[in-house]
Amino acid sequence: MGNSKQAIQLFLQKSCLGRHLLNGYRWMKNPEYMRLLRRTEKGFKNAGRQAIERLVDIFEEQGIGYWLTFGTLLGAVREHRFLGHDDDIDVAIFEEEFSDDLLETLLQAGFRLYRRIDIYSKRGEIPGFEVCLLYEHCLVDLFIFHKHASQTDRIYTHDFVGNVIENGKTVMFKQPRRLWLPWTGIGRMEMCGRLMNVPANYEAYLSAHYGENFMIPDPLWTNLNLTHAENIPDAVGIVTNY
Repeated sequence: MGNSKQAIQLFLQKSCLGRHLLNGYRWMKNPEYMRLLRRTEKGFKNAGRQAIERLVDIFEEQGIGYWLTFGTLLGAVREHRFLGHDDDIDVAIFEEEFSDDLLETLLQAGFRLYRRIDIYSKRGEIPGFEVCLLYEHCLVDLFIFHKHASQTDRIYTHDFVGNVIENGKTVMFKQPRRLWLPWTGIGRMEMCGRLMNVPANYEAYLSAHYGENFMIPDPLWTNLNLTHAENIPDAVGIVTNY
């Protein structure tokens, strides 16, 4: 029994599929996502480092104030590389720095659009979206952050839970949320053998999202009950698949 329990724990901690199971998503009912998951897990192992280096090169050439976020930031802080169970790249920029010109530059560099999620409510479109790119089957989540009108010590982005599937593809999320994170500006840290941008207050930033013990791997962590997540009432996330 002990060996079986250890094997299950190892699967949950090390496997990207196990991580998605733990997060409580219903992706397993989505054959399109499962095919992508298998492709991107292999693609990430083959092209993850090349993808993040190319992405950072473009941002720095364009003078974009990017930073590593979420799982990719966690890997940089813990190990200065991707975590063993990573299957995508998480990077962030502010809304005002995202443009059609930047997107065109990324497309010309070998990235391609996978999907975009926009927020709509009964009052119409709400500012806020997320863009997902692919680089040789390596998935890149580009999180768009926003500054608070009167509070300079925190910023927010969006995430989406409760996916709706039609014809094997996610077309909508039932609950968009704002994720509020502490912010003091941009610093630098070694990642994959080079310096990259990270939040200057990365410890507080990661503590807000993963808890104070973020340096200790927790295979039972889930993003479904985040204390810094604010549900957006009467809103949905509309997915455009490319």
